[in-house]
Amino acid sequence: MLIYYRVLKKDISNNKGFSLIELVIVIAVLSILSAVAIPSFIGVRNSAKVSAVKKSLVNILKECLVAESNLLSAPTFNDIGAWDTNNSFGDSRGLNFGFTYDTALDSSSPIQPSDSCFRIAAKSNTQDIGGVPVPVLPHFEIFLDRTENKVMKNCSVASAETINNNFCDTSAPDGSQW
Repeated sequence: MLIYYRVLKKDISNNKGFSLIELVIVIAVLSILSAVAIPSFIGVRNSAKVSAVKKSLVNILKECLVAESNLLSAPTFNDIGAWDTNNSFGDSRGLNFGFTYDTALDSSSPIQPSDSCFRIAAKSNTQDIGGVPVPVLPHFEIFLDRTENKVMKNCSVASAETINNNFCDTSAPDGSQW
């Protein structure tokens, strides 16, 4: 019994915990890992935003085409079912990830229920860089060209600071930029 007590006492007295150097090394390794992971996560999140907005624009146009075939006339946002859902496409109730929907890339008027749904643009929030508001993400536009009966897709990138510029090919022909 005495031998067991001495061995147990010796084991307990040698367990002193982590040294300060070990803790500093662990903190340094975690800092390096987070410095690498956080920018990657932000990039993936922004890519997901862009993909979701593009998909939403295409879905809006599809709903608009269905509404036109049902109504036998040019539909408005009032005529598509998505207008009254949580994923509505209006400026005040739009998808909640930084884009506001507009009537066109060259317009500054948010969508109204009475607007034609054959033309819509998703515009990114802006960030103040050097006193100039720069879009965080590219702007995207989709519309139905009635003369060619073709869906057209345009985009714009404000500057080099805009994130995910690779989703927008402004050098491509008008109507096929994304």
